[in-house]
Amino acid sequence: MGQRGSVDGGVESAVDRVMQGCAFTARRLRLKIRAVVAQQNARQDTHREFESLDEIASAMIDAWKRYTSQGTRLRIHMNAARFFEEGFWLDLNSWHWDNATIREERDSAQARVGTWMG
Repeated sequence: MGQRGSVDGGVESAVDRVMQGCAFTARRLRLKIRAVVAQQNARQDTHREFESLDEIASAMIDAWKRYTSQGTRLRIHMNAARFFEEGFWLDLNSWHWDNATIREERDSAQARVGTWMG
């Protein structure tokens, strides 16, 4: 198998990991995730953000799990295709945070400090 074949196989393996790790099943989404993985892999020559395809897949899975666990802390919830295609997975500061909810959570946690009744 030539160099191109091994890269394509590596991309497919990374896509499989993302699909399984995020419990995605939609074929159209798989195609979009493949494009994102391939794009990140191609950028490795000029912008070395990730060391390998495996690292790209791990970062995508981690970002999706973190994103979907935020609940009401986000003002806007986007679908997986947009999350990955538009690069939101690369920067949690680009997520649509609901600052009022975060402030309420912080204030509530601070109010509980020292109120333990044992």
